[in-house]
Amino acid sequence: MNKIIDDFLLIHQAFQNELQKVISFIELQRQPESKYSEYRELIYTSIISRTYSLWEDYIKTLAYKSYVLSKDKITDAEILSAIPIHEFPSYALKDSISFDRSNEKINISLTKHICTFTGKNVDLKILVDLFKRFKIHIDLSNFNNESTAVSFSLDTVVTDTTISFQENLTNQEKAKSIVKAFIFLRNNLSHSNDIVAFLNLDSLSGIANYFIDLSNYICEEIIKKTITFFKSVYLKKIGTIRQHLTKLKVIVIDITEITPFDKSYYLYMFNNEESCVSILKINEIQANKQNIEKIEMQTDIGINYQPLLKNSELPSQHKNIYLVA
Repeated sequence: MNKIIDDFLLIHQAFQNELQKVISFIELQRQPESKYSEYRELIYTSIISRTYSLWEDYIKTLAYKSYVLSKDKITDAEILSAIPIHEFPSYALKDSISFDRSNEKINISLTKHICTFTGKNVDLKILVDLFKRFKIHIDLSNFNNESTAVSFSLDTVVTDTTISFQENLTNQEKAKSIVKAFIFLRNNLSHSNDIVAFLNLDSLSGIANYFIDLSNYICEEIIKKTITFFKSVYLKKIGTIRQHLTKLKVIVIDITEITPFDKSYYLYMFNNEESCVSILKINEIQANKQNIEKIEMQTDIGINYQPLLKNSELPSQHKNIYLVA
């Protein structure tokens, strides 16, 4: 299970590194020797195009990882039924189709291009639908980037009247509008030579940073939903939180299933709906007010923890604790 988590986090780290290069490039345009004013159309378009292409590849890489993990529990037919096959471009089908002469049928190999094909740009509605193919249900309701500056900036250059930036939007609705507006802007630049209005460099940098924040939330949401999906395969319940010392970041666990473990393990916290809501790294283990290296037969222990994920629920009483069986 640790490797599954680490693989997802590495995908996000690679995306973040590439987007940081875009942010650094934007900062270079502020320098006195920059040619930005002379080549503004070219540089501006490149920044927006690169940001979107990184975003789409990132989401589809996460989705393909989800497919690889879940393919033993989901049939190819289930996945293919959710894909708009009639919209497949020839490049996606080229190395994916074979003909079974003995059974006289066409077989489609589920490559990354095939199983993550959307037919449309990856806005947040398309993103949610994409991950549903692999039994991962993305919940954006807890995404808490208020993004006032980003939404205001996009509102000044995007003319699509179906995109709303009303003040009373929830963060989830605002995130959907921001991504949709950015895609609208990118598509306009890709298909038109007439740029009527430009975002300033602060706005471009703000958008890139917004995608870093959003991408982190999505990655962590996928990790928690993947753990929930595989709970019965990899995890077992060891006890329940009896007490949480918030300032000390210590939880007291009543152990109900004696299972040896040490500080190299992650603890997985589940809510009453049996959904993973937090992953805890173990800093220290205590039993009888003494630090110990490993749990053997103890039934009443304290754990000094560190949340592995930024977007996690705080530990609380009666939450169930699992670890890898």
